[in-house]
Amino acid sequence: MSALSITVARWGLRIAPRLTARLAAPRVRGTTASAVDGGTLVVTTGASGVADASGAPGSTGASGSSGHGLRTVVVIFSPRPLAMRWLAATLAKRLSAAVVIVDSIDDPIAAVERARFHVDSELPVTVVGEGSAAAAALDASRQQVRRVALIAPREVGPVDPAGVPTTLIQDSESSPSRAETVALERALRSGGVGVREPGYRGVTDGWARLPRVSSGTQRALDDLVQFVERGVGPTATFDVIPGWDLH
Repeated sequence: MSALSITVARWGLRIAPRLTARLAAPRVRGTTASAVDGGTLVVTTGASGVADASGAPGSTGASGSSGHGLRTVVVIFSPRPLAMRWLAATLAKRLSAAVVIVDSIDDPIAAVERARFHVDSELPVTVVGEGSAAAAALDASRQQVRRVALIAPREVGPVDPAGVPTTLIQDSESSPSRAETVALERALRSGGVGVREPGYRGVTDGWARLPRVSSGTQRALDDLVQFVERGVGPTATFDVIPGWDLH
């Protein structure tokens, strides 16, 4: 897509976020979204393991099972939560995941705890931080989280790598904030964190918000899905050698 299309879409997100999010992202069939305390819960239609009407978690299928049993939980932090509906629904479907889009990034640790309350608290958790919400995702990732993925991270500032799990950083080599991303990667690596940072060429930073008008969406999405799967699947080596199964 042209740079003009992306610029128009980003402008639309600012003045009419709900409408633009629908136009710039395809509908993901077979998923449902519902309002929960602190955000929006997205799962595949008929999924077991989510909270019932009383707020009590339901029973889940066996880990890694087929059908509607949940395998993992993904918590998404973004400055524009409405624009994350497509990503949330896609991850829910491809990963058999319960995905929570957080309404506010003010208390990221509490947000992860609320997400656990809405599903089986024993399921592994991955935290995703998009844009300027990357710092919130890093803060939340220290709370018994398996993995953290940062999509076009911005405004992260100084990073304390202590407790940060294996991390994926998705950023374009042509991004205006590329130097900040490189500094972030180095800070995490120097602190002993396993990091994968592909340094995309031909992938637009806004792919998660605006998949229809962004280039490289499929590649970035596939990388994110595979990264999470390797952290929660039965063959994951996360607990043995963090970062071993990054690729």
